[in-house]
Amino acid sequence: MRDQWRRCLRDGLRHNNLTLNIPIIFTTSFAGAKNIYLNATDKSGASSATAARGTWTVPATTALGPVAVSPASGSGFSRTFSFVFSDPNGYQSFGGAHVLLNASLTRTNACWLYYDPAAKLLWLASNDTSFWTNVAPGSTATLQNGQCSIDGKGVSARGSGNYLRLNIPVTFSSTFAGTRNIYMQATDKSGTASNYAQEGSWNVP
Repeated sequence: MRDQWRRCLRDGLRHNNLTLNIPIIFTTSFAGAKNIYLNATDKSGASSATAARGTWTVPATTALGPVAVSPASGSGFSRTFSFVFSDPNGYQSFGGAHVLLNASLTRTNACWLYYDPAAKLLWLASNDTSFWTNVAPGSTATLQNGQCSIDGKGVSARGSGNYLRLNIPVTFSSTFAGTRNIYMQATDKSGTASNYAQEGSWNVP
């Protein structure tokens, strides 16, 4: 009975909670220490008081390179990922952006993607990286190698301020099973390039 009561209490606490995961990219004009306030409202109309529950400092400048990927972790054969990159010279100065998914920072036999902002094309490397194929965002074409495929209809790119956001639907091959790290890199039109940085990981069943 005691174990059953504990399970009921545990499940009840879980069911009384709402967890929101919200990826937020702040602009440099919002620089400084910011308080995080929370408030909840019931369907009956009752509302809690607004309470401070944390702080966050927004930097005044950005660096060339990856900012974040969402989701940054998870599992499955198919998912649309949102990749955000920054350029201190503004999003119009991006020369390109790389995304690489593999067990390590190895380009062969990987899901290696490159977005060209000038041509507005997304490229996928072949298994041995000897050639690339491309698709325009929103088109009906599909990219594919031995590790992943990309449906052009779900690809989109949007620049704002210092940031470039890429939304890419990725379907993984079953032969690519295992934990795959998510690496990102950006290049400026000047030729300056950031290092590759791991921003997340994904488990392919």
